Amino acid sequence: GGGGGRWRLPMAPPFRLAFEDLEASVTVEGLEAALRGAGVTPSCVHVLGLHTRCVTGFAELESREDLAAALEALDGTEIQGYRARLTVATGMRGRPPRNRSGSVGGGAGGFEQQKSPLLTDVAPTAD
Repeated sequence: GGGGGRWRLPMAPPFRLAFEDLEASVTVEGLEAALRGAGVTPSCVHVLGLHTRCVTGFAELESREDLAAALEALDGTEIQGYRARLTVATGMRGRPPRNRSGSVGGGAGGFEQQKSPLLTDVAPTAD
């Protein structure tokens, strides 16, 4: 047999939420707890740039509805002493490599962000 019987399930691109201009004290756990408090369970959360002046968090969500719920519930609220400013992240530039545990390593690159929270205009992008 030519393909060796291997197949893959199609993967839907994630819906990404960006937490902008974070303080270095904000943690992945804090962002996850805030999202769960809004009734949303993220598939993964990253905080990039902890040793820079531009700390940004990203959450990958399962659906457009989760994205809308998180934006509505959390934008402008306080998370770990930080006033949350959320935007929709529409794609990723310079994707950091994944390590064996599946988490993102390094601090290079980042997400391109869409400033308007118009969810009808958000389409997952192929990398």
